Amino acid sequence: YLIIKGEVLMDVNVSSEAKEQKLNAAVTYYIHLGDFSKTGSFDNYEIRRNTRYVYNITIKGVDRIQAEVEKGEETEPAATGHVYIAKESIYTFDAHYGQRAFSFDEAFITPATVTWYVKTPFGREGTPEIVGDVEVPNGLDYDWVHFLVNDHATPGDSSSRYSRVQKRYSPDAMNVVDFVAYIKDQKRRFDRRKAQYPDDPAQWTVGNDFRAEIDPDYPDGQQTRYRIWVTAFVDEYYYEEDPISGEKSSSLWKRFVNQPNRMMHLLCDTNFSADRESSTTGSVVTIRQRSIQSIFDPDAPISSAWGVETVDEVEDKLWFYDDRETTGTPSAYMDATDCGNDSESNGLYNSARLWGLSDGSNFSAGRRWDDYLDFDRENDHDLVYLKEGDDAHTLRTARYACMMRNRDNNGDGVIDASELRWYMASVRQLMNLYIGQAGISGDAVLYPQSRGALYQSLGDKTDAEGFFPWRSHIISSTKKNDSVHPTILWAEEGLSTSAYKDPESWKQSGRYSVRCVRNLGNDPQSETEARAAVVTTELHFNPVVSVSGPGIGGNAEQPTADGVYRFDLSNMNRKSARFYTSKELEISDEYSEMARPYLGFETGPLVETAYSYAELSAMLQSGKSPCPEGYRVPNVRELSLMSEYIPSGWWSGYIYCSNYYSIEPQKYWEATYRHNTLAPQSNARVRCVRDVR
Repeated sequence: YLIIKGEVLMDVNVSSEAKEQKLNAAVTYYIHLGDFSKTGSFDNYEIRRNTRYVYNITIKGVDRIQAEVEKGEETEPAATGHVYIAKESIYTFDAHYGQRAFSFDEAFITPATVTWYVKTPFGREGTPEIVGDVEVPNGLDYDWVHFLVNDHATPGDSSSRYSRVQKRYSPDAMNVVDFVAYIKDQKRRFDRRKAQYPDDPAQWTVGNDFRAEIDPDYPDGQQTRYRIWVTAFVDEYYYEEDPISGEKSSSLWKRFVNQPNRMMHLLCDTNFSADRESSTTGSVVTIRQRSIQSIFDPDAPISSAWGVETVDEVEDKLWFYDDRETTGTPSAYMDATDCGNDSESNGLYNSARLWGLSDGSNFSAGRRWDDYLDFDRENDHDLVYLKEGDDAHTLRTARYACMMRNRDNNGDGVIDASELRWYMASVRQLMNLYIGQAGISGDAVLYPQSRGALYQSLGDKTDAEGFFPWRSHIISSTKKNDSVHPTILWAEEGLSTSAYKDPESWKQSGRYSVRCVRNLGNDPQSETEARAAVVTTELHFNPVVSVSGPGIGGNAEQPTADGVYRFDLSNMNRKSARFYTSKELEISDEYSEMARPYLGFETGPLVETAYSYAELSAMLQSGKSPCPEGYRVPNVRELSLMSEYIPSGWWSGYIYCSNYYSIEPQKYWEATYRHNTLAPQSNARVRCVRDVR
């Protein structure tokens, strides 16, 4: 049988007397194989060899699962799932620190029945145990969301409605056990007051924290709501120790990266189907959080690595230096200061240099979070926490986007080195993300294929600001080797790079974004250790790609054209690796398996004959190879790794790969030292490679 798993997130109208609510469903469908076409039957499980079966499957929704649970009978035993409906909000946070204001409406809270529900990679999934009137969180991983009650809209007037502005984090924030106990106690007080004064709503909020407000999303007659607004603070999806056993391990990250969303349902009740395979949960608020995405192999014998967030919340909105920059020629607002952010691999070091928190030797102690960011914001601000105002043009930029993925964990307002967890990816980290992207969520890849489809519909049309919508240029924290400006990755071209702003002078402008990264394992154990880590280019994680050969590492041999370089990718996830072969790879685009590397390869001889790509392509398609027995033409990822990691003394002009560009198939890649391009020379040579085990 086939198993189809999926997730549905949608708005639903459950009543004409309520506002639109949020539905989230994690579903599994089991579909038996066989012939149940018009000429077959549902009890036909036969599969005949040499026969092609096409199954047209339409999933109409999750209503059958809900009906199954509510009726207590198995109307659809082949469809199971867990459906969550939130009366106020379902919100998804990314893997880094996050916060958001939520409202809790007294109408949806029944103290005798509601509780909370949690699901993470650790401990059991479910609700706390009830001992007397106390909720005991035995075996539950719950201490990753905390709460503070918002201030009132009118300062000094505790009777006014609540402000929508988020609170700033404090270590004194309530955990979910304390928060649910607080909210239930407030609702009991509200209910007693309402029963005592049923016809006097002004009395209902006396002696409790609920306050009246108008919500126009409700029908007439229902718009006066009694709510408590709180700010929920969600920790980064990272564990330094097992939250259940307390075990500490530098390789604990292998258990929580690339995992399903962790979830917390607040003030909920749950019903199960007769077979206990399906459930519905109604909550006031549901919090979901994406896991850290990592291209590393969790089975590799390593204890440290790095991972990445899923999305850039300010993607395509920001410039790098000054928000007054424009498209076209390089802007007068671009800063020409050399910040010393020259590490190709260590994005943390680069980011600290760019943020003015390190001079390469010492950490700049005493800087404050509000020197850079503004956390006094309502939800869904366009700039999230980047500063506004005429004095913040240089702060309202992509340069500081990853800073706001962090948190003032001790609440003292001062930036500690140990609080710098998330940083802007270095150029090699971005390249490695592309190399290993098959092992991470499709939402986290640098360039989804769907964006490339915009070229087919828009072609070379630009938007109102002069950008090509299908292009995507990701800014790294590494300065370009011949410039003070950062290196950018042309994500639409895979691994092409240039200096920031270069595409604009070439009339190929794409909007800019960043990717924020966190180290995994090998966490600093003190502020002193954290400061030492921030100011050094030394890597505090195992590499995805290891290279050996002349002029690399401890090899003092001079690089020459005859040098052999071996690439080890055994730390990379296996989904991103191709099968082993000693033959030529098929001509394909960059999304094909043929465009992936094997877990190890090494360079071979340089073919002196220069070909046009048409000649090379024809040769490969006819089954011939320009390379000696056992060697082949490199694919685009191998070519890019060679370009980035092999010293300049080995190179003598451009060399080809075996892949063409999916967006414009008449184009193809070639590379030389530190330069990949889709603007080919008239002729180029081939540097042969071979897989190694």
